[in-house]
Amino acid sequence: IDGESRFDEMSRIVFPAVWKSASEEKLYNALGDEIRQKQVFVPGWRTAALEDSSGFYSLPLQFYFTAGRHTLELSYISFALYIADIRLTVPRSIHSYADKQKEYQAAGYKPVSADMESKFQAEENVSGKSQASIRVDTDSSLTVEPQSLKYIRMNVMGAYTWRTGGQSISWTITVPESGLYTLWFRERQQWNEGLPSYRKIEIDGSVPFEEMLAYPFQFSRSWQSHTLADAEGTPYLFYLEKGKHTLTMTVKLGGLTEIIQEIYAESIRLSNLLTRIMMITSDEPDANYDYDLDTRIPELLGTLEEMAAHLDDLSRRADKLSGQHTSFAGALESCADSLFKLLKKPDKIAINLSELETTQSTLTDWYANLQIQPLSLDYFCFGSMEKPAVAPKATIFQG
Repeated sequence: IDGESRFDEMSRIVFPAVWKSASEEKLYNALGDEIRQKQVFVPGWRTAALEDSSGFYSLPLQFYFTAGRHTLELSYISFALYIADIRLTVPRSIHSYADKQKEYQAAGYKPVSADMESKFQAEENVSGKSQASIRVDTDSSLTVEPQSLKYIRMNVMGAYTWRTGGQSISWTITVPESGLYTLWFRERQQWNEGLPSYRKIEIDGSVPFEEMLAYPFQFSRSWQSHTLADAEGTPYLFYLEKGKHTLTMTVKLGGLTEIIQEIYAESIRLSNLLTRIMMITSDEPDANYDYDLDTRIPELLGTLEEMAAHLDDLSRRADKLSGQHTSFAGALESCADSLFKLLKKPDKIAINLSELETTQSTLTDWYANLQIQPLSLDYFCFGSMEKPAVAPKATIFQG
């Protein structure tokens, strides 16, 4: 804008493509096992707000303009793109669920019939995906639908192929009556070692209320029947008119965003500190020589103390986010302990550079790992508050 890139996210804007299966019919091989459909690109005109492609932020990017003329330049990176028009719009405010409830009441919206439940298999009804690599998969759990003891069945959607910021899946659904629905998922999130995976949830292209900007799906090694609900367990209600709708779920980093960004900042700070130390000691310090590092780098001890305290705080914040002690929090605690030990013997820092290097490497690894947000879906249901999420059980015949 006017010849400058004002923030880092402007350098990697992504206009998502849309992919889908070539056919909705199921394919089988000669053995009777189900196989995946070919994925095809879906051409067409679409309106897309500029967003952070890494998934850190759930809302579109915002740009400040003064009154008058400005220059906007888009630089090609990859793939062809047609642009019909460019619009500057007022940022849309998304109300809280409490405010949305007031809107429901003012409009006179009522819950759907007590026996209402519309069920949708996640591997079906897919109207589009942002990448062809997001795919259906097979799961042998006896409670996953559909299941066969004899043949392979493509019975889940997403999993590890649906894990990076900005990846989205859309489903076309049809509900039989107008009213307020609950929404629950048969899901499993087994990859993040105690930490949640986040999804932005949209209905007909809009986030219904702010709690859906980055909704957490908690870690579990087994399949869960999870109703979208607040911290107290009260289900959220979604108003749908009778007929067709689109449900879209997009990978976001949600509550992990600040933690990830702070880990990155500390990793860079420690890397810079290591460079300064090795400019004095070389990469093979003499164990018998006192480099007097705390004098030659006056801020050394203060920086290490700040970092140790910060990593300790990040560990506690991660545990609070997950509701349990995670391997990630344990790794941060180990990094903090390592720094605190070095602070007790400043004259030994030079011969313990490997401790700092290990800490820096650990932070770098976790910065990348935390941005992986997989989620498996078996099916989802829009239904009545009177019909709670059901946890299927394998029968003796299945076993």
